[in-house]
Amino acid sequence: MTSGQHQEDAESAGKMPTQGPGWLGRRVRLPVLVTCLGIAIFALLTSHSGILSPAGGSSAAAACVSPTPPPLRKVPGRQLEALRASLLLVMAPLSRSRYEWGTVPPEVVWTDNSPQSIGASEADGLWPASYEMRSWVTDPLLAPERDDIAADVFLFADSAHARRFFAEATASRCHRDSTEQPASEPPQARNLIWVNPDGPTEEDVFLLRGPLVYRIVDVRPTTRFRAEQQPGVSRVNALACALADADCVTPARSAAATGLRER
Repeated sequence: MTSGQHQEDAESAGKMPTQGPGWLGRRVRLPVLVTCLGIAIFALLTSHSGILSPAGGSSAAAACVSPTPPPLRKVPGRQLEALRASLLLVMAPLSRSRYEWGTVPPEVVWTDNSPQSIGASEADGLWPASYEMRSWVTDPLLAPERDDIAADVFLFADSAHARRFFAEATASRCHRDSTEQPASEPPQARNLIWVNPDGPTEEDVFLLRGPLVYRIVDVRPTTRFRAEQQPGVSRVNALACALADADCVTPARSAAATGLRER
């Protein structure tokens, strides 16, 4: 309702006593007040429950980033190299098309920001215990279009912090236009499909192993419909099975077997 309409209602209400008994004015104003109260309550509930706005986003999801994510360990260079090596099991076949790598804060699972260089993230000979690699690969169904594939690993202070982060990172309520579900593989992994801050839909798989949390990401060139999302989900799950801690029932598949080709 516009401000002009509110003014009209107020003026009309002001004239009512001259047109009839006082109780008539009260009877007319009461439904108006109840209606306005209902509208205010609905708006309040909408802002807190993440109901989609006309633009297709969720105001709650857009701002739902963990304000105090669990702290990462600080590690020397040899341990940072070990984290990097754990991702090479997945990303080594795509090394020629790797375009970004480095350390990342836990918030990257919401912000999708680029990794920091090793030099920029070092302090007093220690680094945040995380690593990310990103590669461009040809999409198997839409060649010559390309997928953006990424792999992350986070090492937390202990298993309790890792579990907390895993729960927050896979919660659909904190991601725009998202759905989450148990992954077919690896065991105890979870899939998350969401619209990242840059606009594309991405398919993620998260894997919790003690104090470690892994994430594999696929952003395909076209994922407007649910059927187009499934190839990305299948691909990240297959790639995650190459991790040393994956414990997949089926053998881990190479990048070639998942339909990924470097470009």
